[in-house]
Amino acid sequence: MTRSAIEGPSYFHLAMEGRVFAESAAFFSALAWLPSLPAGDGHPVMLLPGFMGADSSTAALRFALGRLGYAVYGWGGGRNEGAADALDHVGRRLLKLHRDHDRGVSLIGQSLGGIYAREMARTYPHAVRTVVTLGSPFRFRSVFGHTNNVASMEGTRMVAPHHTVEEDQRPQIDVPTTAIYSRSDGVVNWQTCLQPEGPGHENIEVIGSHSGMAHHPAVLFAVTDRLAQPVTSWAPFRAPRSLSFLYPMPALS
Repeated sequence: MTRSAIEGPSYFHLAMEGRVFAESAAFFSALAWLPSLPAGDGHPVMLLPGFMGADSSTAALRFALGRLGYAVYGWGGGRNEGAADALDHVGRRLLKLHRDHDRGVSLIGQSLGGIYAREMARTYPHAVRTVVTLGSPFRFRSVFGHTNNVASMEGTRMVAPHHTVEEDQRPQIDVPTTAIYSRSDGVVNWQTCLQPEGPGHENIEVIGSHSGMAHHPAVLFAVTDRLAQPVTSWAPFRAPRSLSFLYPMPALS
């Protein structure tokens, strides 16, 4: 991915962010599928909200994961304003959950929250089981400006290492990571949400808005599948035949 390829989303896709209400309704309809989804094993899962979001923005997904049997937590940091001490707060909460449960913690982060999650996996790999990012522009650099990219510019600016070092030059992440993205994202450029694929690292494309990532049926199905992966035998996501229409062929990073 080159610098010239980085532009903001189209204004058409920005206008399409209104889909969030339909996605929310579809999500609650999809809860009827919960009994058929993989049961949780009780390990701790922490969900991190996006820029200017709070725990309320991940409440629907947390409810579903809790019903499946996971020990689910919000980030407990109020509104995510990208404060300078946000990473310290997330790190303290992560380590506490790891101590309390004596198990690795799965991290699910929406947008800026996903950038935090990846930093936690780099800093505390012993405490992290897996990372799932939802529309997180972790490959964004502030030099790639666009008038329709305010959220990604402001959010990423708050994570100092990403402001000075290209993602591709950052230390590799040694726990499984799944990057969920949408080409019709109206807030961030979808290409900035992709990671190089390889053992333990994958991208999953869904069709939807940026704002609705944490309450989207396709995200629910993918996340529950990823959380159910055994620690010792990771395998890439394969959508069930009955749900394959929800998942376009992922783009190469």
